Amino acid sequence: MVVVSSVWELIEKNKPLAKSIIVRTINERRRYLLQELGRLNERIRAFEKRYGMSLEDFEARMGDSVEDHEVWFEWRSLVEQKKAIEDELNELEEAYRRAAEEL
Repeated sequence: MVVVSSVWELIEKNKPLAKSIIVRTINERRRYLLQELGRLNERIRAFEKRYGMSLEDFEARMGDSVEDHEVWFEWRSLVEQKKAIEDELNELEEAYRRAAEEL
């Protein structure tokens, strides 16, 4: 593909500029994700405080009521979002490390 090869040629010819752009982009995304992670942690802590237990304990004790399932669904989705953000942060750290080594 012409565009991709042109991009790689540009990167090869301008490594300091490419590194700067990559690092800046990673840092901006990392900042955003850390803010989101903080927001999610607050919401998860609110559930833990309200119910006096962790999600795992809630799952073990929850009944069959619609309310319990609604709570579980929201709480579980927050925990899954948190995990996805943590995974992306780890990927960004790896991308940052590779950019620092390879460029």
